[in-house]
Amino acid sequence: FFLNLYCKMALKGSTFNFKNINNALKGVLDWKELGAQLGIKYVKLQEIEKNKQLQVADCRMELINHWQQVDVSASWQKLCDALTKMDLPDLVYTIRRAYCLTYSGESGSSQPLLKDLVRLKAPPTKW
Repeated sequence: FFLNLYCKMALKGSTFNFKNINNALKGVLDWKELGAQLGIKYVKLQEIEKNKQLQVADCRMELINHWQQVDVSASWQKLCDALTKMDLPDLVYTIRRAYCLTYSGESGSSQPLLKDLVRLKAPPTKW
């Protein structure tokens, strides 16, 4: 019960939107690799780079914006899959934990990650 409530509370303000995605990816400097892993065409990556004059943060934001526009199935799961391919397990874990994702990609599931179960402090069984 408490874990399900925790997930619902975490998801209330945690939606898959530009601001949350951009905040989650602030530490990702290789935005081109991220774009490639998300399936963005090389020509588009070159266009973004040219338009933003190599400013990493601007390129990353443009990439996120483009990805959300062209991929109707863009999701936290797809993003985590791309980051996993980039060998960024700590970031994947942070995103999964922040948005209450299971490893099957479900969001708000009553089956949170085992690591999260250990970290959550359950109330005492006897009062």
